[in-house]
Amino acid sequence: MYASSTKLVDGYAITAGYTSAWINMADFDHLSLTIVFTGGTPIGTASLQVSNAKMYTGSANGLSEQPDWAASQCNSQSNTVVINDTANLPNDAFSASTASITGAGAYVIEKFFAPCRWYRVVYTAGTNSNTTLDIFATRS
Repeated sequence: MYASSTKLVDGYAITAGYTSAWINMADFDHLSLTIVFTGGTPIGTASLQVSNAKMYTGSANGLSEQPDWAASQCNSQSNTVVINDTANLPNDAFSASTASITGAGAYVIEKFFAPCRWYRVVYTAGTNSNTTLDIFATRS
């Protein structure tokens, strides 16, 4: 087993909620996310959504299924990823799947024994605030 780290979101300016690109967890069983808010007073919840769907890219009129090796292409900003069967991931006995955001700073979500193929971060704002978002992800 090896570790793979990436900066999933890089200095994205937000005033309300945000949904990240999908993280492909094939061949990995641990996900560690560091969610950093810089500036402003963001208040809300960061949570994980999951899916086991096949991956599609393209416009609504011309979707095409992508092979597993194309996952990095699907997480780029230039492609639209269409995954329809998403669910909020509940907390379990091993790790939390949500973080309460109470202001600027760093928040960590760790997911052990990750059973699903696709994961993404959803920030739901309780109040609107101008802030900058960075998300770092490590899979192992």
